Amino acid sequence: MPGKTPRSSPPPADPAGPPSRPLELSPSARQLVAEIERDWQLSPPTRALLRAAAESLTQAERFDEIATREGYCIGDAKGSRKPHPASLLGRDHRAAFTSTMQRLLAHLQE
Repeated sequence: MPGKTPRSSPPPADPAGPPSRPLELSPSARQLVAEIERDWQLSPPTRALLRAAAESLTQAERFDEIATREGYCIGDAKGSRKPHPASLLGRDHRAAFTSTMQRLLAHLQE
């Protein structure tokens, strides 16, 4: 197009994405992992499920702490009360924890 200068493109993103640190598990999640690892011999896929469950539990607890501190409901721009986003995220992570634990238990019973 006349009069427009082309924009330079950003460098291509690393397909692997930025390196991520593993989530530091909460004390209750670490205890859960330790008890299951003590009592069961885990295959790599089952160990991955356990890690996912522990991370979901950790996140649920963190979001619950925020909602407890800030209140489970907040006001929106119109003054209406609505659930705090942290309480919704905590609920979602508890659901993910429960679902993942069910899958983990199914693997352990095979």
